[in-house]
Amino acid sequence: MVLQRAPVEAVIWGYAVEVGDEVSVDLDGKTTVTNAFQGEFGSVIWQLHLQPMPEGGPYVILATSREFAITLSDVLFGDVWMCSGQGNMEFALKSVIDDAESEIEDVVNYPDVRTMMAEPLHLDDPVEDLVSIEKEWGRPTTDTIGDFSALCWLYGRNLNRKYNRPMGMIQSVLLWLFHCGMDVSGSF
Repeated sequence: MVLQRAPVEAVIWGYAVEVGDEVSVDLDGKTTVTNAFQGEFGSVIWQLHLQPMPEGGPYVILATSREFAITLSDVLFGDVWMCSGQGNMEFALKSVIDDAESEIEDVVNYPDVRTMMAEPLHLDDPVEDLVSIEKEWGRPTTDTIGDFSALCWLYGRNLNRKYNRPMGMIQSVLLWLFHCGMDVSGSF
């Protein structure tokens, strides 16, 4: 996983059982406590702004309450990019690059570029959380990167080359149609 580096305060959040539940978050030996509250969509959630962290890592983040303990390992701080769009964002690396095999083999040379892929969705209303994750946060491998967005991967890889900092690349394809002022008869 990659979280946004300083000067931004990265935000982490999760679900809780009851409003007011105390949640402790430990990062780099510093513990911060927050309380759960009723979220905008009705769920009980907790949220915490982390201290601004310089680029780098890896770190371990531990979130605990009476009911749970969650550990996030191998967390880097760098730049996070949301690669979103329609069909063109979905073109997989293995399908659109002439020399895809060598590009896929080269992924091992970019351990600080991490990827995550949300399940493509068609939604009419906003949601509180991802409905489904197709590929969880992690280091891409030669077995997984071929199905990732070519545009998103190449962008992240090139930014990592240029700035030598961790890059978090999130692929989120939107499946939607907008109406462009079309009336019911199909006229503009």
